[in-house]
This record gives sequence, structure tokens and C-alpha cells, in this order.
Amino acid sequence: MIKSIEKILNDNEIVNLNEVYDFFSSTNDVFIIKYDGIREFKKYNIIIIGKESRFETINFEIENLQEGIKKALGEYQKFI
Repeated sequence: MIKSIEKILNDNEIVNLNEVYDFFSSTNDVFIIKYDGIREFKKYNIIIIGKESRFETINFEIENLQEGIKKALGEYQKFI
């Protein structure tokens, strides 16, 4: 069963990446997690690209992966 973004964000303290990927597999949007290990700070880059031009690209460069995913999904939730 594919969960909504709201349920993904509220079900657990830690966001389950499998649930996030399952959700995005049912959309036309793109969800990317990039790890820039060469950087000293803000090594994670969370990117969501809307395929139907509903919003500009959502992009967070951040230290904490879970915090970045939550911020990006929270912003994405405004457009769905």
C-alpha cells in the first residue's frame, strides 16, 4: 500500500525511504538523494523535480539526511 506524504511524515520519527520511493513511483515527479562526500558541510542534497511544472525544483542542501527529507517532503506536500 502506498502511503500519503502526510502519513510518511507522521508515522515514525525516522522517515522510511522505501515508503518515500514507493510514493514517488506512483507520481510523475522525481525524487533524488545525492551524497556529496567530498564536502565538509551540507553533504546531503535532497531534490524533488515536478514533471508537470506545478512547482520549481525543491532543493535542500543539508547536514542531516532525515531532516532534509522531512523538509523536502513538507515543501512538496504544499503542491499536491
